[in-house]
This record gives sequence, C-alpha cells and structure tokens, in this order.
Amino acid sequence: MYREIDRNRKPDGTYQPWWAHNQAILRRQRPKDRLIQRGSPVRTVIAAKLAVKWSPQQIARFLVRSFPDERSMRVCSETIYQALFRGVLGPLKGKLRTGRRRRKRHRRGVPSPNKIKNMTLVHHRAPEVEDRLDAGHWEGDLIIGRHQHSAIATLVERVSRFVVLVHLPGGHKAPQVRDALTVAFLRLPVSLRQSLTWDQGREMTL
Repeated sequence: MYREIDRNRKPDGTYQPWWAHNQAILRRQRPKDRLIQRGSPVRTVIAAKLAVKWSPQQIARFLVRSFPDERSMRVCSETIYQALFRGVLGPLKGKLRTGRRRRKRHRRGVPSPNKIKNMTLVHHRAPEVEDRLDAGHWEGDLIIGRHQHSAIATLVERVSRFVVLVHLPGGHKAPQVRDALTVAFLRLPVSLRQSLTWDQGREMTL
C-alpha cells in the first residue's frame, strides 16, 4: 500500500484514486524501450540471448542476476517484448522461439468463455470415478512436441495407473484425436471402457 501511495500521489503529496489510475495508464502507454536503443550494452546482451532462443522472461531474470547494481542493464520481459514487436531489435522473424510474429491480444478484465460448450466439469464425475472404486475410468491428456509438429495422447487408468500412449501421426486436431482414441479404446476389454476425463483442450471440441 505504501508503495502505491508513494508512486501515484499528486504533486501536492495527496493521494486520489482517479489520479493514481490515470498515472498508471500513462506509464503503461509510454514507450519504455529507450534502454534498448542501438549501441547500448543491454541491447547487445538481449540480442545475443535471443539468438540462442532465450525467452524474454529468461533474459530479464538473467539481467537481474548478472547486473544487480547497474540499472541501465535491467529491463523487464514486457519491455523486451515491446521492443521486439515495435522493431527496435531489428526484424522479428526467428527471434522468438515460439515462432510468433505478432502480439497475442488479451481482453483485460473479461473472463474467457469455456472452450467446450456444455462441458461436464470434473467435480461432477460419478462418485465411483472420483473415489477410484472401479477400474475402467481413464484420464487423458495431449502432449504436443516442438513447434507443434507432433503430438501424442496419454491415457491413464485411475485405479491401476496403467498408461496407454496413443500416437497421432495425422495431426492433433479434434477429428484426428477422436479417431485415434476410439481405436485405442476398442482395443481394451469392454469392462475397461467406462469413462474418460479430459482437460479443456480444443482437441476435444467437435
């Protein structure tokens, strides 16, 4: 609380919420990449780390640890992202290991809707599933490989913890995942095909 009051109080020393809110907005909109201008030491370090596929978060933590007493050598990950997307660090292509070329838009203060409509929530499962009383109830997940070029589905039986790995050579969108899981379950005894609990991934939306 003291930090908030000290940072956002008015010139006369008083604190008013509307003034503090406006000051926060102005700080957020002001370009903050002056420290990363061409020729600066911190720019050289950031460029070197981006070249070996470090994320902006990793770079920011590295700067804090390596230059604890040099304010000019410390920038946050958000500043690095802004510099990248504004072109301050040169062409963006190939610099982010995620491969993203533009900023992901966020809706501040607006909750995201469920990815799957009419979804049955996990705490609504039958008691025998939750208590691990009967075999044949499975939990599934999707493991996606590098650059999203490959994927594998995992099925874990809740009582025995037996694991089934489902290869997805045709892709990991909903139709491919559905068909591969169907084949995997048909290979199981009928008594072990009781239920499947999955997360909220888009691969389960049809």
